[in-house]
Amino acid sequence: MYRLRLSVIWTALTALPVVALAAEPIEAIGAERCGGPVQKHEVDFLAPESTQVQVTSKVMRGGSTDSRIIPALSVDGKPCPETGCGFQATKGQRYSVTAETTAQGFDHLCITVARP
Repeated sequence: MYRLRLSVIWTALTALPVVALAAEPIEAIGAERCGGPVQKHEVDFLAPESTQVQVTSKVMRGGSTDSRIIPALSVDGKPCPETGCGFQATKGQRYSVTAETTAQGFDHLCITVARP
C-alpha cells in the first residue's frame, strides 16, 4: 500500500509542467548578465534613467569572447541586427531582452546593457 501511494505521488509530480524561472534583472547601465551554457538567456532591463542604450549579446568560451558565434538578440520580442539593439530607454520602463544561439560547447551566453 505504501509503495502504491509513493508511486501515485511520483507519477503526479512528474506529470506537472516544469515552470520556467523568471528572467534575471538588470537595473544598471553598463551591467552584464551571463547564463551558463544555455541556448536561451533572458533578462529584464529596468531602465534607471531615460537615456540612449545599446544592448548586445556574446558567447564566452574559456574566459574570452568567441566572436565566431553571434547570438540572436531581441528586445521586447523585436529582433535586433547582429551588432545589437540601440534604443531610447525611458526611466522606470521594463524591457525584456533575449539572446539565443544554436551553438554548442561554450561556457556562457551573455547580455550587456550599456551606453552606445
